[in-house]
Amino acid sequence: MILQGKVAIVTGSSRGIGRAVAFAFAERGARVLVNSATDVAGGRSVVAEIINSGGAAHYAQADVCDPQQVERMFGEADSVLGPVDVLVNNVGGFTPDASLAGTTMEHWLHILQINLLSTVACSMRAARTMIHCGGSIINTSSAASGGTVSWHLAKGLDQKSQEGVMAYSAAKAAVSNFTMAMAKHLAPHVRVNAVAPGFVATSDSLPAGAELEQSWLSHIPLRRAIDPVGLAGSYVHLAESDYLTGMILTADAGLMLEQA
Repeated sequence: MILQGKVAIVTGSSRGIGRAVAFAFAERGARVLVNSATDVAGGRSVVAEIINSGGAAHYAQADVCDPQQVERMFGEADSVLGPVDVLVNNVGGFTPDASLAGTTMEHWLHILQINLLSTVACSMRAARTMIHCGGSIINTSSAASGGTVSWHLAKGLDQKSQEGVMAYSAAKAAVSNFTMAMAKHLAPHVRVNAVAPGFVATSDSLPAGAELEQSWLSHIPLRRAIDPVGLAGSYVHLAESDYLTGMILTADAGLMLEQA
């Protein structure tokens, strides 16, 4: 797929990874729908920057965990930019768990909702159109969906508190599984892939200070966090590579090597 002239929705694109992906797609000539649930100013700022750079973009405020708001967002994209060719499911969030005995069902449901069910809701809506016209869906999983990586992450958090990543890891593992199942189900008309980042340097990075960050980075062979601008190239690659489907592209600065 050549992105020039294509329409792409990037959820959660007012900041962080989504913001970088929106800019990267716009630079390749895509018409981008920028989305956020609450950060209206940030979303509109991204749109303004894209337009000022000669691109095409539109902002839609929508909580993508809500199917009705997802439907409205796709309607806005269709009416303002054109039929959607690419969906990037970027919305997600991380809140450390308490101990298993101390956590709550509300916590688990919240993490599953924002990381997994938002992806399901948007993908279901995109599939209704793409199954007839073709398209590409790119999900955001995480290196933390792997067992050993999740353990290292939890171990780092435990140095400061009794916190872990069970709910987040479970949600992102489900995103990876859903990606592969959907790729098989929607082929040959729709390609479905995912990017699984490691520790990304954004305002939403793991909480808590230099000591904890150095502990986390000590498990990464390249000893550095991932730049969202560089990471956005992984999403561009998956969008433009017509031969890739069912792929979980791990972009983690070597973190998975801890399992080797």
